[in-house]
Amino acid sequence: MRITQIDKDNKKYKVYIDDEYAFCLFYKELTRYDLKLEGEITMDCLETIQREVIVKRGTQYIYHLLAKRAYTYYELQKKMLKAGYIDVLIELVLDKFLKNGFIDDASYASRTIENMHKDKSNAQIVYYLKNKGIESTIIQAALEELGLDELVAAKKVILKRLRGKEELTFLEKGKLFKYMLNKGYKADTIKTVLSFLDEKNGD
Repeated sequence: MRITQIDKDNKKYKVYIDDEYAFCLFYKELTRYDLKLEGEITMDCLETIQREVIVKRGTQYIYHLLAKRAYTYYELQKKMLKAGYIDVLIELVLDKFLKNGFIDDASYASRTIENMHKDKSNAQIVYYLKNKGIESTIIQAALEELGLDELVAAKKVILKRLRGKEELTFLEKGKLFKYMLNKGYKADTIKTVLSFLDEKNGD
């Protein structure tokens, strides 16, 4: 195998082997393994670099991120890609954290739903979690397991929107209905809350 390209990227150097990106190293590491442009690299040397430098550095990077807050698998995968790790090594690093329970998309989904359900519709929560890379089956399972009542959240959002106003005109109700639909609440849920408010106000 031959080193066909070495590009400086800030303090690191991107190394390409046989025209394919392989890894990113500091200059002292290039020197340590005697890596030079157009130079040869053995499979043993490549595996040593991956094991002793890249995987070790990637593991420390993920520990550093998770020490601050929880992440989904997809989020960490994106961060590692951006940091210059290749897919096969990303999978190798993240699988260790999966097996040890440090990455748990199901728990992440449950915690997020519990926190967001107070003032967000199920549709908003699902959209948010999907953008975090969590699979639909995991999200739906978490929603069903928690069994939270969307009516409570809808009522809270509407009351906050009204700001103490008790009586609404037909036009105002229409605008409020459209607002809630845009936030992802179901029509039946909105109607139920509005009917409750009408009864409360004696309409």
